[in-house]
Formats: sequence, structure tokens, C-alpha cells
Amino acid sequence: MVIGLEIIDTGTTEANEPYASCLRGKSTWSVISKKLDVDNPRRLHRLFSDVYRPFDVEGHSKCHYFITLIDSFLHYMRVKPIRTKNEAPRVLVDWITRAEVETSEKANILRTDGGREYIGKDF
Repeated sequence: MVIGLEIIDTGTTEANEPYASCLRGKSTWSVISKKLDVDNPRRLHRLFSDVYRPFDVEGHSKCHYFITLIDSFLHYMRVKPIRTKNEAPRVLVDWITRAEVETSEKANILRTDGGREYIGKDF
């Protein structure tokens, strides 16, 4: 299939496994642990949030986006449709404030994907 390619035997592979070194090189990933090593002692300690744009068609509420908030202790998720990404910080602050009042706990850590939805004077 290739004209002019010279194959040189380096003697590094075995005859019955011609691609052994290639396979060894690609199988170096580590096993993913099934247990979390993160301390998550109570509700609202670690929260995750993101903004998504799945709606190609406008609904009755004219919302194109939705925001999620997940409490990793309870694995509880809230989802709210929003019209623009600019609404995300206000919605998130309202949710966290309400959750703190309802649970008498304080939110500690907020994890996002770094998509800049939560950057601004609202925080």
C-alpha cells in the first residue's frame, strides 16, 4: 500500500505479538475508584451547578436555557428553565438562600464547569 517504505526490524517486539509495545503503551490508565475520597459531611456542603441550552424551540415561557443545582450529600437535584444566561446568578443565589433557610445549614462549596455563567457582580 505504501511505495518506498522500508521496514527495519529493531528486535524490540516478539514475533507472536508484533504490536506488544503499542498495546502496553496504551494500557497505562488507572482504575477509577468507585468510592469518593471527598469529605461530604452534611447537606449543602458541596453543591454543583451548570447552565444548559438544549431548547431549539421556544416554549410558552420563552425559555431557551435551564439551570441545575445538585446537592452531593443528598443527590438532590433542582432544575429551572430560564430565558437568558444572565438570570443564572440570581436563580442560583435564590435557591441557595432558600435551601439555607429550609435546612438551617450553610452552603460551603459551589462547583461549576467554569463556563462564566456565575461570574459578575451578583456574586
